[in-house]
Amino acid sequence: MRKFSIALVLLLLFPVLVTAASSSDSAALVERAEAGDAEAAYLVGRQFREAKDFRSAEKWFEKAAEKGHHKAQVSLASIALEGASGRKPNPVEAYTWLLLGAEASGEVA
Repeated sequence: MRKFSIALVLLLLFPVLVTAASSSDSAALVERAEAGDAEAAYLVGRQFREAKDFRSAEKWFEKAAEKGHHKAQVSLASIALEGASGRKPNPVEAYTWLLLGAEASGEVA
């Protein structure tokens, strides 16, 4: 019975523990991004994109893209092409970001 009780408590607390860990991980990621870490800025942008907050995603992708992060550049191309951040779709801007992303990654566009 005691093992069952402990297992039940852990099962009930698991979502709370995971959420707390995720929040502290996100805060640390934002700190790294604000300190100029391009990969962290890209990952913060992805979190915002997954939450459908495209304006915030664009902001963080731009921070990473300015440092040459090719995945952020391609993400900006996608946002520009779709007009996902509330702006009108801009295929010229999308093409520019796509070329920069391809160049930064060493791939041919």
